[in-house]
Amino acid sequence: LKLFEESNDTRMCGNVLDGLSYCYILQKRYQEAEAASLKALKIEEYNASNKHCNYISSLLCQNKQVEAYSFYGSLNGSVAANSIAAIVKEHNVEFFNKVDEAIKAAYDAIDAIPQPFRNNINSQEAKIAQEKCAELEELLTSGSQNLKSYLTD
Repeated sequence: LKLFEESNDTRMCGNVLDGLSYCYILQKRYQEAEAASLKALKIEEYNASNKHCNYISSLLCQNKQVEAYSFYGSLNGSVAANSIAAIVKEHNVEFFNKVDEAIKAAYDAIDAIPQPFRNNINSQEAKIAQEKCAELEELLTSGSQNLKSYLTD
């Protein structure tokens, strides 16, 4: 981070802060994660003239979009041959469809938040996006049918 700050590369500073936020979440250091996400969001909103960005979804979904992209093995939603999605789809099409729909619902809900984001963080659309992200997390991590069951031998 210091290297990018010294070189005035704000976009990379935002990327590093976003990654740092994810690391903090994994460590259950939520206050630090929120602070890093908010700094990343501020940088990205400045750089992107208030366009939607992955920092918004990181803040709302606590980086569940990374898991979603990792699920497909691509960044465009297509299922790569050597992806988690391909394994799940091969063994349980119904569960794959549920996960696919939940990912799309979370993405669409985030995209529906009015701009600029910082002025609408408590909007009904933001609350719906948070609910959709929580539903996605629940689907991926809970119950007898969850993503982990496909990742173990």
